[in-house]
Amino acid sequence: MSSVILHLGIPMIDAFNEYGHFFTVIHYENNSNYKKLAAQCFTNLYCVPDEFSQFKCILSFYPNRHTELLEDCPLVTYHSIERYEILKQGKGICDKIKELLNEGYYLTFYVDLFFLPCSESYQKNHLNHKIMVFGYDEEQMKFAVIDTFRNFKYAASEVSFDELETAFNSYEHAKNQRDNKVVYVKFQNQEVTIDITKLKKNLECFCKENEERGIVSGVKVYDELEKGLHESEYLHLQSCNILCQHITFTKIRAKLLKELEIAEFSKKEWEQFEELEKQSKSLCNLYRKYKIVCEIRPDDTLLNQVNNYLKQVKEKHVEVINTIVNKL
Repeated sequence: MSSVILHLGIPMIDAFNEYGHFFTVIHYENNSNYKKLAAQCFTNLYCVPDEFSQFKCILSFYPNRHTELLEDCPLVTYHSIERYEILKQGKGICDKIKELLNEGYYLTFYVDLFFLPCSESYQKNHLNHKIMVFGYDEEQMKFAVIDTFRNFKYAASEVSFDELETAFNSYEHAKNQRDNKVVYVKFQNQEVTIDITKLKKNLECFCKENEERGIVSGVKVYDELEKGLHESEYLHLQSCNILCQHITFTKIRAKLLKELEIAEFSKKEWEQFEELEKQSKSLCNLYRKYKIVCEIRPDDTLLNQVNNYLKQVKEKHVEVINTIVNKL
């Protein structure tokens, strides 16, 4: 084949590349099994250590983001191969990528961003990062890739065959050697059944202030956001976006439950969902503003505004989650 470009769905959650990679593969809007899967996932938030970042922790939907998502998802076939196995087969990574793309597989693996011109790290620092390849053009000798290459924005780009091969082979030059596997997946339309009892229990868990597996979870992550205001290198800057996306996904979940004829919501309750989403975006903007300002000078007035807003959004967040729970 001279070129292959696989279908990309619109990711519902993309604050980190693992979520974007997951949703772009499985997102089929009119597929009832996809709707069922989405409706019962992403019910909680966690504050987890981030050993390879300048920030100590991040907010996440899963403690182990990408692997758990793929292994637990019935809508994908999931395979992996070690890097050295590809070399043992006598093929370079480019030939292996094209072979699997021809079979309809999306590929994710770590590369050294130092060698990718589309990345902020290009020619600056050696940093391994997981990207997804979803197509290629033999005539232009380029791969179609997607990732959070710049400003945490999840977006598609192109890299040449030579650039990708160099970035792949430079994996060992970077300090953060997390995963030595090439993962390849494709969508499969398996039957999905919603476990209402489990969904209800998981949503209720979010509203409880507890620790799970030694990791802070649920509404207690709001305390971690507050802690991040006082400790400049404590919490990854994307954490506020994760909170916003959790809140937006809460509204999406309600919509999916309605479409699946599992729950109905009043006009007042829909307004409640919309208001919380609006408040969370305002909080995110205010939070970022404070983080920028405090690098220049202390601002106790702005700090108090953010703290008060955190409390308000937290209370509304719990209220909205309980609204959904009471409908199940």
